[in-house]
Amino acid sequence: MKPYAERIIMKLPTPVLASVVVVLSLGMFGCSSNSSALSEQTGSTAQVQDLSSFEAVEEAVVNDVDLTTDALISEYEQLASEITTYEGFLDNTERIDSFYEDVVKETSKLCIVLEGRCATYAEIALSSGDSKGAIYDDLEGMYDAIYEDAFEDIYDDIYEGVLKEMYDTFYDGILKDAYDSASYGQWSDARSDEYSRWSDARSDVYRAWSDARSDIYRFWSSLRSDVYGNKIERAQKELEDFQEDIEKAMTSED
Repeated sequence: MKPYAERIIMKLPTPVLASVVVVLSLGMFGCSSNSSALSEQTGSTAQVQDLSSFEAVEEAVVNDVDLTTDALISEYEQLASEITTYEGFLDNTERIDSFYEDVVKETSKLCIVLEGRCATYAEIALSSGDSKGAIYDDLEGMYDAIYEDAFEDIYDDIYEGVLKEMYDTFYDGILKDAYDSASYGQWSDARSDEYSRWSDARSDVYRAWSDARSDIYRFWSSLRSDVYGNKIERAQKELEDFQEDIEKAMTSED
């Protein structure tokens, strides 16, 4: 069977542990048309990276998260700087709605990319030829770097970051302040609609985050259990199944 990165890109004749591999980047999924800046910051092509070590994968994970969160924060800041009045809000509801869609879409893509990083991490470990004890210990790095650190950053920067800022700026800021000066019927509808947009986006982001994190935990736990029991072939099958699930998720995002 071809290694994971090769099966996705369909270019490389060498294993994933070769010195240079083609890996998934956020841009493989594309971006919505809402912001060219967002598209540029999250990338538009497959990247060539050296992912032959755990350290390189962990560095790529940090970069993956930073690219997405920085782009979304930048886009939010642009919205907040350009939409500063009640009238401006009413004129830009489609733009705001499109941004919420971007937040959900980019978070979902990022979560899939991080699942791919877990697969690469596991492939390095299982292909190392080390003792089961060494492999078992190595897999702890996947938990620390991806399950804990990367997903904690996503939660803090997007779920409790960008989306909270959107709430404070528009629903609890501009719209709340317009209560005394705006037509009540129009104001009430606008505020209700904004809350629905925000709440839906927040729920979708949390669902993508939680589902991916749960998948990674199950994968990590199963791998470690198989390795501990010296069932390396079973662990390889767990990896292959996980890779197939990621490829299906990628297809659904296209």
